[in-house]
Amino acid sequence: MITQQITALPLTKCLVSTPAHICRIQIVHETDDVLVVNKPSSIPVHPCGRYRHNSVLFILAKEQGYKELHTVHRLDRLTSGILIFAKSAQKSRELELLISGRHVRKEYVCRVNGEFPEGEVVVDQPIFVVSYKIGVCVVEPLEGKQAKTSFERLWYSDGVSVIRCKPETGRMHQIRVHLQYLGFPISNDPLYNSTIFGLEKGKDGVIGKSKEQLILDLQEKHTVDNWILSEEYENSKLNEDPNENTEVDGYKSEINMDYQNKEQNSTEETNLEKEKNSTEKDNSKVVPSNTDNVDTDLVAETKETYFDEHCQDCKRNYKDPPQDTMLIYLHAIKYSGEGWEYSTPLPTWAIQPE
Repeated sequence: MITQQITALPLTKCLVSTPAHICRIQIVHETDDVLVVNKPSSIPVHPCGRYRHNSVLFILAKEQGYKELHTVHRLDRLTSGILIFAKSAQKSRELELLISGRHVRKEYVCRVNGEFPEGEVVVDQPIFVVSYKIGVCVVEPLEGKQAKTSFERLWYSDGVSVIRCKPETGRMHQIRVHLQYLGFPISNDPLYNSTIFGLEKGKDGVIGKSKEQLILDLQEKHTVDNWILSEEYENSKLNEDPNENTEVDGYKSEINMDYQNKEQNSTEETNLEKEKNSTEKDNSKVVPSNTDNVDTDLVAETKETYFDEHCQDCKRNYKDPPQDTMLIYLHAIKYSGEGWEYSTPLPTWAIQPE
């Protein structure tokens, strides 16, 4: 077992990168053919959108020198757990065929509110991607693609259930959507644990509105600011002292306690102050980054930055979101095939209280 570790890049608030947790990426296993890591939540697998530096591929390349990795499968940005990379195109194709041929067994754990039923619960409802741009799916018997997930409760305590999830197919957001269908959305899932999907939050696939209206409602209401004001967010919090450090994916990580102050200050900022800040930014620069690859030689060893007066991202006043909004309680705990198995310990939020 290889135990070497690397450190993620720090929080960044500019067009170069979007904030991510300051935590380690554990190397779970390494051979001449594969690299297996325990992916932290909050960062995507590869650079995309404003996630240019804070991505698994970029950090592995920059901090550890793994510059020739090939993605075999992906995990959602907010999901943590087992992530397998191939070190050659040939090995990548081999593993992709195993996964697509359903020869790889996948096991996840998640946390939901309420008493999940005992015994095995199987959902085989088809899943339809409503919008790739937003990234949202629903159960749709007529238009959806075949999907099957089995669930088993590991424990229940104080109104919370932790569940083992075994997806047999690999549809987008499959576990999250099937849990929503059962009426047990992941407790801190800001997308699927929401009344935007109706008063029953999409239980039994009932949304009560057209797909077009769902997209419009999500575009208007699906924001971090709305989420942290919701009852669902409050009910998803772990029983911890908010003045102490919290654990993210099992590692200590400081919570930014100044979020609401920053939000208030940003709202109350005068036009004169905005003009002043814009002028100050104009005298500075930010190193541009190519989102299509992981060319770490372009990263800011230089202190020079770039400001584009026509870029809305450059002008935007960024603020750090609460760190507990940068993950969901969904963790890929084990991937296995014929003759091999990679696993991680349970994340702290999945351990049964004594």
